[in-house]
Amino acid sequence: MHGDKLSEALRDGLLAQGRALPLAAYIEAIETAEAFRRYLDDVFADVDVLLTPSAPGEAPKGLASTGEPNFNSIWTLAWTPCLTLPAGSGRSGLPLGIQLVGPRFRDEALLDAAAWAEARLH
Repeated sequence: MHGDKLSEALRDGLLAQGRALPLAAYIEAIETAEAFRRYLDDVFADVDVLLTPSAPGEAPKGLASTGEPNFNSIWTLAWTPCLTLPAGSGRSGLPLGIQLVGPRFRDEALLDAAAWAEARLH
């Protein structure tokens, strides 16, 4: 999407939905997100990283899309660093990836774990 079309889509779509959300629902969503962050802090007290899918399948063909963000959005909400490593190819020969997720504010530790994992994937 070009800049003008993107701005129009945001204004007419996502922003309109946000403006229609009742304040109580917004506050509840913020509180739920923070409770999830605290839960993950507890999870990361016992593990260094989480291994998750990075997408529901292989990369999309062409340059029109970077793929589905479904498996990344939750980590954005959680404020946790995450990254995708190449992990083979799918049926169409396009890349597959795995996602590593680390604890909040520990980006460098996640990068170290990713370097360790990447060396073993190839």
